[in-house]
Amino acid sequence: MDSGSLVALSQQKALQRMMDVIAQNLANTGTIGYKSEKTCFENHIKSAGTNHNLSFVRERGILRDFTEGPGQHTGNALHLMIHGKGFFPIQTEQGTYYTRCGVFELDASSRIVTSSGDPLLDANGSPIVIPAGTKSIEVACDGTISVDQHILGRIQAFSFEDEQSLVPKGHNLLRAEEEPVINDQAEILQGMLEQSNINPIYEVTKMIEVLRRYQEIQYAMDSHKERQDDATDRLVKIV
Repeated sequence: MDSGSLVALSQQKALQRMMDVIAQNLANTGTIGYKSEKTCFENHIKSAGTNHNLSFVRERGILRDFTEGPGQHTGNALHLMIHGKGFFPIQTEQGTYYTRCGVFELDASSRIVTSSGDPLLDANGSPIVIPAGTKSIEVACDGTISVDQHILGRIQAFSFEDEQSLVPKGHNLLRAEEEPVINDQAEILQGMLEQSNINPIYEVTKMIEVLRRYQEIQYAMDSHKERQDDATDRLVKIV
């Protein structure tokens, strides 16, 4: 394969990767607290002889848009939303993970847990247990939890200096590569859920643009191959 075709192939591979990320965004339009992603690329220059370089496309990684999504009122006392920067701390078998998804419920032990059964942690790093017979659960904007008008504890939002360093681990959870920072400026809204920040119209438009670009490159490659084949046929006839 000639160098021009290799460069074009690297561009197509990058476009395929972009399409995968766009499709993932669209698939998570309805996922609570989900953050849109986009691919980041760079030019990779490779020498191909004297005074001749080839410019390939190389992926640098994924960038996530942590812009807050729109809030939706549910009225459920165990549905929580962080207004501002921050994440809920969640206890898992692998350690403490973080999430923007505030869909919580009570498990058999009366702990506040995620839909996967992982406990939400309070400001002291302990699971939050609701006393048996509790009739009302109230969460103030500062995260203070009150049951039947008696203070039980506090939910603390944590933020990170480099949010891009957070690593997705499934179930809408993120693993931190750095120590979290307490964010007292964030508000905890009870009976609310943060929707995905995905813009479906934008994603579909971007998908169409990527598809067109892919087709343009494929057409150019096919035309180039036809010219090469034609030149080869003519050369064979001459010989």
